[in-house]
Amino acid sequence: SRWLQSAGGAELNLTVALANLGWGGRARWISVVPHGHIGESLMTLASAAYSDGGAESLSLVRRAEGDLGIYHVWPLEGKVAFQRRNSSFGQMDPDWFDDAFWLLVLSEGPDSSAPLHVLHLTGITPLIGPRPHKAWWRALRIARQLRREAAEAGDESSSKRQRLLVTLDLNHRPALGTFEDLWVMVEPHLGTLDVLVFSIGDLLKLGALLGIPEAARMFE
Repeated sequence: SRWLQSAGGAELNLTVALANLGWGGRARWISVVPHGHIGESLMTLASAAYSDGGAESLSLVRRAEGDLGIYHVWPLEGKVAFQRRNSSFGQMDPDWFDDAFWLLVLSEGPDSSAPLHVLHLTGITPLIGPRPHKAWWRALRIARQLRREAAEAGDESSSKRQRLLVTLDLNHRPALGTFEDLWVMVEPHLGTLDVLVFSIGDLLKLGALLGIPEAARMFE
């Protein structure tokens, strides 16, 4: 048999796409990658995907001891197995991404003249474990705080403030947890989101969870 190896992940893929479409170093990936050969291999593959080498785009990646989160896919069998919970990301110290970190990242960034900041998250992160969930929750809490402060400031400072756009790709992975587990985590943050992305499958699951039969009939 033959195994194919590739580096990726929803958030990393997005930053690569944005950087190569012109955002450059403004598109930054926030993650935890282990020390050692496997971690270095991932960083090398990631760097090569950015047209400019990704130095700024990868500047917020934290390095730590531990394993790399991986998953295996058996296409012919339709099976996927995740090994993420005990990864360096899954076992992170949430205080690496505390309130001060998110305030700095979401209010300043590499280009202070840019009119728009985008915080993009997925529903994969909180299901990996309680530590990633806490860092994810803090990011959304600080985003909500910054938007509230901007609204309270009113028009007089609007020209000086960057707009913060918050997007979430639900991206439910059944191997990591149930849809209900994920929705319990996401629902309190709906008011913070500008864009919530569903797959058709996720929309059907949400309809079933909330008792909305019309959701299923949309795709008949």
